[in-house]
Amino acid sequence: MNTRNVYLGTLIATYVLLSSIAIAAPVREGERIVRDPQTGDYTAYYLDDEADGVEMIESPFITATKIDPRVRSAFMLIQNLNVRYVYNISNGYAAKQPISDISVFGLPANVAISNSIVASSNGNDDRIEFFETALSVPNKNWYGSGARLSQELNIGWHYNNETFSTSLGIQPGETLSGFGTISTDLPGILGAHLIGNTKFHQFDFSGEGPDPSKTDIARQMQVIEQNDFVSRNIAAPLIIVPNPFDAAIVLDRIRTHVATWTSKQLVDSVFASQLDGYLGAAANAFRNNQPKAGREHIESLRKMLGKEHRFLDHDDEDNDDTPEHKVATRLTIDRLAARVLDFDLRYVLKQMEKENKHEHDHDEGDRKKER
Repeated sequence: MNTRNVYLGTLIATYVLLSSIAIAAPVREGERIVRDPQTGDYTAYYLDDEADGVEMIESPFITATKIDPRVRSAFMLIQNLNVRYVYNISNGYAAKQPISDISVFGLPANVAISNSIVASSNGNDDRIEFFETALSVPNKNWYGSGARLSQELNIGWHYNNETFSTSLGIQPGETLSGFGTISTDLPGILGAHLIGNTKFHQFDFSGEGPDPSKTDIARQMQVIEQNDFVSRNIAAPLIIVPNPFDAAIVLDRIRTHVATWTSKQLVDSVFASQLDGYLGAAANAFRNNQPKAGREHIESLRKMLGKEHRFLDHDDEDNDDTPEHKVATRLTIDRLAARVLDFDLRYVLKQMEKENKHEHDHDEGDRKKER
C-alpha cells in the first residue's frame, strides 16, 4: 500500500458529512465503544456477520493526539504580488508521538495554489489536479497532496512512511521548517489538523469496519476517528483577490472573515466592532471612488493594531510571536490575527499605489503625446 494514496483518499473523504452514512439499525446488543481513561485510546466491540455465524470483533483505536504541536506561520509578498506561506512546526518535549501529518481542510474551492498541475478540468466539479509540486516540504521524507472539491480545497503535508513505522515524523523536542505554498490570495486564519504517528486500525472506514447499514456503532466510530487530531491556528490563503483588483471587494471579504474571529476567541467583541466599522468605512470609500478616505481608514486600522502588538510588519520573522508574548498582550486581539490583518491591509495599500502609479504614467504619456 502506498501512503501517498492513503493520504490523498483521506483529504477527499474526511469532510464527507456524517449524515451521509445510512443507518438502518441501532447499536446491536453487546456492541459498544470503551475509552481507556489513562491512555485516551478506544476499543470498539461490534458484531460481524460471517457466513458461519456472527462474531464479536474487538477493534482497538490508538489516538493520534499524543503530540504537543506548535505552528509558526510566516507570510510574505514575493514577485508579482504573490504570497509565500511558510510553516515552522515544533513538537513539544512532553509529546509521546512524532507528528506525521499536517492537513488544512476548508480552503475556498477557487483559491489559487501556484504550481499545481491540472491534468483535466471541467470546472471544480470535475477537476483532476496534482499538488505535490505546489507544496514545499522540508526534505525528501515529506510530500504534499491535495484535493480540489466543488465546495472546498484541502491540502496537506505527510511523512512518506512506506514501512508504517510509528517511530517516524517530527520527534518530541524537534522543530522542522520548510512546509509551505504560494498563492495569489491573501491570508486568513484557519485551524490546521496535526496528527501523531500511530499504527493503522479497524476504525479506518476502507471496508474493514462495521457495516453502517446494520449498526450505528459505525457512525460513532467514524465520529471518533474524524476528530482524532490536534488543531492549531495558521495563516492560510482564505481571502480571494479578484482580477482585476478591486479594493472594495477585497476589504469586504476581509471584513467577512474578521467577523468570524470573535467566536474563535481571536479578538474581543469591543475591538472586533471597531475593526468592523473601519473595514466597512474603508470599503465604502473605495467603492464611492474616495481613495484618500479609504487609505486613511486603513491607516487608522493599522495604528489600532500597532498599539496592541509590536512589529506586525515583520512577515518573515516574528520573534515576539511566542506563547508567553501572546498571553501577556492578548488583551484585545490575538497576535497572529493582528499580523494577518495588518498584512492584508498593507497589501490593499500596495495595490492602490500600483494603480495610482499606472494612472500617473498613463497621464504622463498622454501629455507627452499632446506636446
